[in-house]
Amino acid sequence: MSGDQISARVVLFGNKDPGEALAQSGGWSRVMGKLPGALGRLSQGGRAAMERELSSAITGLLNVKLGSVLVAGLRKHSGLVAAARATAARPGSTEVVQLATHRITTAHGPHLDIVVNGARLATLNFELRITFDVDAVVATVRDARLVALHSGRCTVRVAFECEGIALASRDALLDPALTANLGDGISLLSDEPHAAAPAQAPAAGRAAVSSADHT
Repeated sequence: MSGDQISARVVLFGNKDPGEALAQSGGWSRVMGKLPGALGRLSQGGRAAMERELSSAITGLLNVKLGSVLVAGLRKHSGLVAAARATAARPGSTEVVQLATHRITTAHGPHLDIVVNGARLATLNFELRITFDVDAVVATVRDARLVALHSGRCTVRVAFECEGIALASRDALLDPALTANLGDGISLLSDEPHAAAPAQAPAAGRAAVSSADHT
């Protein structure tokens, strides 16, 4: 599986629909219990429509590409930055860097607005935490760009919660060389053109049903 295909959603739920998987969890039931009583006025069809909208919105929040997160974290590694500066000073040169055990942690805080008949009834605040433990990875740096990753192992933990309630958490073992899509190389110096953009999750989403779905 390539880095373009590995997302937080895939690690947490595989091929399952996130909304359906969460609906079976006790944590999601607790989250739903916090929503305003106004949701109780939805018809059966309206509730089904809201569930579909929530499922779609949550899927969007979880479509964070892990390869982008990994690359963004590696760009801050002091050994790689030093190699980038050294090769920038010697055009055409290459350095090989062995990375000791290294942890990369990122947290995203998206939210979803629950909207019925155009009125916002509630906002659900989520947290998506992604932690990489990279061990014994060998990196090739050429002309201040990260051009290859070799050997080593990479363990990722993805944790998803809403309103402080744990919803899902899972670890996965990844191949760094396959997870990080380097293309023609990633600039390791922030002042260089074509530097990798920081990986970001959607900041907000919206789940809405129309008046036709309301009692």
